[in-house]
Amino acid sequence: MALFAGANTHANASDINDTYLVYGSGPNVAVSDLKSTVRLLVGHTAQVTAVAFLNNYIVSGTQTGSLVIHDSQDWSLKVSVNTEFRAMVSALRCFDGLVYCAIDKHVCIYDSTLTLVDQIDLSFYSLAIEVATIGSVTVMFVAGSKSTIHVYARTSGSFVHMAAIPGHEDWVRALAYDNGILASASQDRTIRLWKIVSATDSASQLSKLVVKNYKISESSEMLFDALLFGHDDWIMTLRWRNGKLLSSSSDSSVIVWTPDDSGIWIPETRLGSVSIKGASTATGASGGIWSALWTPAGGIAAVSRTGSWRIWLNGAQQLPITGHTGAVTGMSWSPEGEYLLSTSTDQTTRLWACWMHNNPDNLWHEMSRPQIHGYDMVTCTAITSSVFVSAAEEKILRVFQLPKPIASLIHTTVSPQFMSSTDAAAAIVPTLGLSNKAVNDSSSVTYDDTNMDREVESGHLAAHIKTNQPPSEDDLERHTLWPELDKLYGHGYEISALDASPKSGEHLIATACRANKEDNAVIRLFSSSTDSLDAWNQDPDLLKAHHLTVNCIRFSPDGKYILSVSRDRSFALFDVDNKQLLVHQLKAHSRLLWSCSWVLSNNCYSFVTSGRDNTLKLWSFDPSTNSVALLHTQPTESAVTATATIAQNNSTLLAAGQENGGVLVFRIIGSELIAVPRSATWNCASTVRCMAWRPRSTLLAVGSDDHSVRLLNIDPRIDGQQ
Repeated sequence: MALFAGANTHANASDINDTYLVYGSGPNVAVSDLKSTVRLLVGHTAQVTAVAFLNNYIVSGTQTGSLVIHDSQDWSLKVSVNTEFRAMVSALRCFDGLVYCAIDKHVCIYDSTLTLVDQIDLSFYSLAIEVATIGSVTVMFVAGSKSTIHVYARTSGSFVHMAAIPGHEDWVRALAYDNGILASASQDRTIRLWKIVSATDSASQLSKLVVKNYKISESSEMLFDALLFGHDDWIMTLRWRNGKLLSSSSDSSVIVWTPDDSGIWIPETRLGSVSIKGASTATGASGGIWSALWTPAGGIAAVSRTGSWRIWLNGAQQLPITGHTGAVTGMSWSPEGEYLLSTSTDQTTRLWACWMHNNPDNLWHEMSRPQIHGYDMVTCTAITSSVFVSAAEEKILRVFQLPKPIASLIHTTVSPQFMSSTDAAAAIVPTLGLSNKAVNDSSSVTYDDTNMDREVESGHLAAHIKTNQPPSEDDLERHTLWPELDKLYGHGYEISALDASPKSGEHLIATACRANKEDNAVIRLFSSSTDSLDAWNQDPDLLKAHHLTVNCIRFSPDGKYILSVSRDRSFALFDVDNKQLLVHQLKAHSRLLWSCSWVLSNNCYSFVTSGRDNTLKLWSFDPSTNSVALLHTQPTESAVTATATIAQNNSTLLAAGQENGGVLVFRIIGSELIAVPRSATWNCASTVRCMAWRPRSTLLAVGSDDHSVRLLNIDPRIDGQQ
């Protein structure tokens, strides 16, 4: 089983211990071993915004105020509560067996069973919490939508407000305490260090002549110590380790601060990207690094605006942990199964493959990001091993070609048998453009890079891609785009469905768009007769039957027929060669139809449809009489929103993804649907949007609204599972 899940871009939505990195990914808590994502913990229905370890437990909170505790040993869900505020949990801090939760204008304190033991009401939105034992007193520091740091000390069992400490000029985003020093970071782009001293200490008494001391408990005082400049944008997180301070910023950098021999704090190491000139988070023009953590080996793990984890060890960037940061809406395997393409509402198309050669772990990685678009992506389909078509929330479809560096990467790391005749060296997206522009060996282009125009040779772009290992996140963001071959026009509204003919040597696709009347609810066919697939033509004959949006289109396995299902509760069958409507089954389900899939066995045609009426239906089709018959109706616990089939051992495996996130697998034998034993690890936290079987394999790819791409090894035996 392989998992891909991008991180939520919240500063406090991650934590790390000696074994695992945990982070929010959509409504899930993702668990990583710093090589890959190994598990997704379900339990929430809203996006996870805060995560923290509590001894052997993982505490997480969401944007709607729910809290969940998972056991980090067996990954079970232990406790789940909904707080009374129904507001975003912006920070969690676990200390001395208690959970300190920043939510709205409150700090709520819970025990390990999430029973509320104390509540502090604030006059500002809380964004950061730090708790420490200073002397014999538990002290809590709270900051947020004011420029002051508020200090509370626990006396007689409850917290008492001790001081409001000024200094910053904007909201305070992060707090971190270690060995008598509190660090605070702000949207004013500075870090302030505050020294905690005994109220009777001679240094404290002397400091009162220079700076103001703030009483934070009966025996301790706090005073300003140092001001650190270095970041160009909001500072999001702070972490201490062995006397060194790690900071991350929206300027796309992380800095390690350390004191020199004279005690002056200096930036020892700076990692990340050069910030965009003139951009800032306040104007929405920068994304940056949202969170940074120290790894157990002394390295640094940082999550960027793309949801990917960049990992550095001894200054060298390691392989990233990547995934979508929006709902996964479509997926397609290459014809021979070397790689999987997926599309998402995060406006990207991504390519996943297993690094099998010169890699003992055989882990799956993101090998390319072929499309970084300006619209939410809807679906995609592979035409050949080198060409695919994608659709976004727009009226056109786009055809892309595999570039040379990615072809070489797949050949070297994934499959030595993979061959491509592509001649495109690389691709870029011009300033203010949506199309990936091809850059050939002899050409050069000018494009906007951090607000500085510079000429880039295609060879320079291609040289960034190492062909002996998966790309870094920097390369995925900039150097793995696929050049666009063609645009396909014709639809009047946003694309809703797409499929490609499996017939060998035939380059034909069928598409549909959103529709609320018959004139728009048509299926358009596009074909290409060129070997390079760089020129596509629309067939003048439209396939008409439906009067509302066509949700799914599927070519039959032999490419002779097209099956479509619609929101109008009907399905239709068309002859591909004659462009004729053969069957239009009205009221096939009692509610709208979501998906369909073909079954071809012993030259007999049958297919499956699914709808919002919580049923799967198996139908037979007789081409000699152009008639259909209902063979079997399979009730399901939730509406089936995605289906996929594959021939296997003289039968067919049917996968069904449900609106509640459940995944079902059936073996179709004759007119029977026999359930394959399920595993709880198959299930997603939200609606399953797409599914695809790897060719000639029982590896099932599943994409969901919970932002995850899951690769499941299905044991098709009816009497047991692996």
